[in-house]
Order: sequence, then structure tokens, then C-alpha cells
Amino acid sequence: MRHLALFMIALATAGCAARGGHPDFHRWPPTGGPGMPPEGAGPGMRPGGGLLFVSPMGEPFRAHPGDTPPQERWFAGADRDGDGAITLAEFVADAQRVFRLLDRKADGEIDPDDIEAYETVLLPEIRVASAGGGGGRSAPRGPGGPGGGPGGGSPDGSGERTGSRISSRGPGMGGGKQGAGRFGYLDYPQPVIAADRNFNRGIDPDEFTLAARQRFAMLDVNRDGKLVRDELPRLRPARAGGPPRRPPE
Repeated sequence: MRHLALFMIALATAGCAARGGHPDFHRWPPTGGPGMPPEGAGPGMRPGGGLLFVSPMGEPFRAHPGDTPPQERWFAGADRDGDGAITLAEFVADAQRVFRLLDRKADGEIDPDDIEAYETVLLPEIRVASAGGGGGRSAPRGPGGPGGGPGGGSPDGSGERTGSRISSRGPGMGGGKQGAGRFGYLDYPQPVIAADRNFNRGIDPDEFTLAARQRFAMLDVNRDGKLVRDELPRLRPARAGGPPRRPPE
């Protein structure tokens, strides 16, 4: 019995070491601070008809009909001092929090493995291209795909990949949007990969911060250095569709 107990302790220790003590999308608690899903639905939940909003930096917020709208939960979390406005500093701080969320190994880079976990566990809807969530088509990568926004994937010389625009209609309402672009303020099919300035298939903190500054500028339409609720596009959060279907063999 003593040997069995020692074996179980060693096994548990090995499991913790393998995870590096860092968050696992499948094991996170169901509730938490800004950006965490509503009670009863952890980040590893599969889509099932709830409301979905994807923040400007790519974090999904989910809610049930009748709950606080998911975009309001993002705003309240990013507005750290609760004064009804998100400053550039607050927006960047929120982006840095999202970076830590996605950098599962805490090695200072959102790498391809982190992207895979993001697209398959945290936000599986991103791989469904059609606006209605059906059809099971994967949003294409490369120019015009999740990495570069609908207008193409080449850098503009200032940092973030070009092609994004502010959504003028609610997500999930057509207009040719793909991936995360159907569920947020900015029409980025893959908002995390879009921050990869040098195309090395990894995003470091500087790239993510630069993307945050540029996205803040896109949303700050009156150029007063802060975002208020009335300034942001009016969205009707779309229902999350079912998980992506496998393509035909």
C-alpha cells in the first residue's frame, strides 16, 4: 500500500511538471476575472447555442440569452477603474492579460501549439468560415485568411497585418465575414495570428502590444484617447454554432 501511495504521488507530480503549472484550457475553473466565461461554462466548453463575443484581441466571451451581454463583460473588465471609458493604457493592459492567457507555457511567445489550442479548444468557431456557422468549412490561412484579415495578409510597414476594418453590422449577419470576424468589433478572421508582424509563426509581447495600440486607434473614432460604449459598434452577439464538422473523406 505504501508503494502504491508513493507511486500515485509521483504520478501526480509528473503531471504537474508536464503542464509546467500553467493553465490548461480544459481544466480552468468555470468562473474567474475579466474574460472568463459565465458560471457553468469554462473556456474548454464546446459551442452550444450561447451568445459569443470575440474581443478586439481575440478573447472569447460567452453568455446565455438574458445574461449580461458578452461584449459588456469585456468592456467592464477592460475598464479597470470603472469610469465608463477604456483608455489606451487600460486597453494595452487588457491585451497583455490576453497574451498571458494564450501563452500557455509562459515562455514569452504565442507559438503554433498555442494557436492550435486557441482555435480548437478556446474558440473552435474560428474555423467555421460561413457567416451562419454551418457548412463546416475551415477559414483559409494565408492571404485573405485568418492571418491577414479579409483584405490580404501582407504587412503595412507599421506592424499589424493589413485588411481589418471595423464591423458595421452585428456578427453572424453575413457580409462575407469569416472566423472571429463574425463575432466582434474588428473584422479579423484570426485576430491572434494577425498580430504576427514578421511572419515567423509566433507572436511575442511586443508584437501583441503593437497590435493592441493599432486596434485601439481603429476603435477610437473620435481620437480622444479613450473608448466609451457609444463609440463602439453596436453589435448583436451571434449565437455560437456547433463545432466544426470534419470535411468529407
